[in-house]
Amino acid sequence: MLILFLYYFLLVISTEDYLTSVTIRDNKLYNIYQDSKLDHVKCRVFELKEGPIIDIINSSKTYELIQSLKGFNLVFIDTPDSSKESYNKLWVRTKSYLGAAQQKNTLYANWIGYINLDDMSLKTDSSFIKFPMFENFPMDRYTINTVTNKYGSALYITGGVISPNNDRSLLYAKSFYKYNFTSKEWIDMAYSANGKLRHFIEHRSVVIENRYLVILGGPPERSKNELESSNSERSNLIRKSLYNLTVFDTFSNNWEEVNIKPNILETSIATLQFNRFLATVYNNKIIVIGMSVGDDDHFIVGGSPFMGILDYNSKTWNWSPIYDEDGSKFNLSISALDLL
Repeated sequence: MLILFLYYFLLVISTEDYLTSVTIRDNKLYNIYQDSKLDHVKCRVFELKEGPIIDIINSSKTYELIQSLKGFNLVFIDTPDSSKESYNKLWVRTKSYLGAAQQKNTLYANWIGYINLDDMSLKTDSSFIKFPMFENFPMDRYTINTVTNKYGSALYITGGVISPNNDRSLLYAKSFYKYNFTSKEWIDMAYSANGKLRHFIEHRSVVIENRYLVILGGPPERSKNELESSNSERSNLIRKSLYNLTVFDTFSNNWEEVNIKPNILETSIATLQFNRFLATVYNNKIIVIGMSVGDDDHFIVGGSPFMGILDYNSKTWNWSPIYDEDGSKFNLSISALDLL
């Protein structure tokens, strides 16, 4: 829980620099950010240990990775830590915040590399994984998860936006891709998976039992006209309840809608829509922290965040306020970043 809270704390408090990605390896937390003044890309490393959060923050060391990526952010790739390619390396990729046309005409589009943990230097290397240039492969707003089980290790790309006409427009698409780490091949799962594949955007995804890919949040299914452009839907803040999950079974290749029935004390929470939130898995439970929540009419930004723990096996949520170290409700007056 300390790790998750620190993760969230870093995301919403880092106002001087633009935080782009966070990951944990062994007993260290790594976060990549851009210097707000010089645009340099840096990595800040924290040593995770028991005790006050301030001790963890004071343990930080900062390393410069590159001076500028010219319209791109650097983000971590979720890879199997046990693979030989991941030994002493943190794999990273570029993520554009430019328009579609600019992204396709730059040196940094689809760039892949790693941070060498021996000297914290940034290296270019696409031998481990290379992102494709398929027309329907998403450019942004998708989630990435790695699943490792008896069938091997695979990376799943879910949702996002595409640019089919090589112009500045971005369209929502029913994108679902799988990368096999053994064969090093990409598979378009939109045509091979069973069940209805819907549009996923601004959602979160986690892996349970090294088998189930669980999709949380995001807007509900829309008609074709309502999905003509990303801008029109982005302005519509309606989100799916966290009591309505979409689950992909990586064993059977089946999609399933899982609706959780709230108990009498959770009725009001079940109607809340989480606009910006974090989701992770700990001890086979899904943990959610949400900062911007609301209903069909309005969203509340700031204030005390919610924390929910979902026991996936029993399909029950437990909710609690987040408390500060002095026992008072934790309170923030700023909005969470888009990274959430």
